[in-house]
Amino acid sequence: MFVHHNFTGIERHVVIDAVDTCPGGLVAAGWAAPQTVVDERAALTAALERATHRKR
Repeated sequence: MFVHHNFTGIERHVVIDAVDTCPGGLVAAGWAAPQTVVDERAALTAALERATHRKR
């Protein structure tokens, strides 16, 4: 995606590669995630689930 900051005139190009199993993500395309990425993904998912649960 391109982000244009009108005030400063700066443009940024942002690319986000999903490391989960979402369609179009790297894993879904056949990339084998290293164990460190798998562990970090699990930790982030758990943290998000805890945060979501606290909001209820």
